[in-house]
Amino acid sequence: MRHPTHLALAAILVLSMAGPAPARDAEAARGIDAAHDRMRQALHDGDVLALAENYTADCRLYSPLKPVCDSRAELVKQMQYAIDIGLYDFELVREELLGRGDHVVELGLVTFFDQAGAKLSQIRYMTVWKKVDGRWRIWRDMAA
Repeated sequence: MRHPTHLALAAILVLSMAGPAPARDAEAARGIDAAHDRMRQALHDGDVLALAENYTADCRLYSPLKPVCDSRAELVKQMQYAIDIGLYDFELVREELLGRGDHVVELGLVTFFDQAGAKLSQIRYMTVWKKVDGRWRIWRDMAA
């Protein structure tokens, strides 16, 4: 079994082989920003299924909560746990958006908040987005 760090490094290596480049165009950034908005609304609504719809069917999530989440049922369970402990909103600081075609890698810092606006945590993230049926969805997600 591959270590999550190896997967992330491989993704960066593959995407960088064509040379460092911003996301293929502003369309990717707009589509990913729209996905972030959908995720934020799903959190506000406490709608774990709508939240999970922002991930591909074959997604993998690497987080401090569980080493690898690689099924829809595990994803939904983990998201429900996050909502149950009070996760209500997030703020992203995107540092990079790299890639071409139907895959881009987003790196940045995310801060999570409860409904009262209190900071719950702040973590670094690396997300590989995949365009599926015209919509950007999370294919691989890693938080540290």
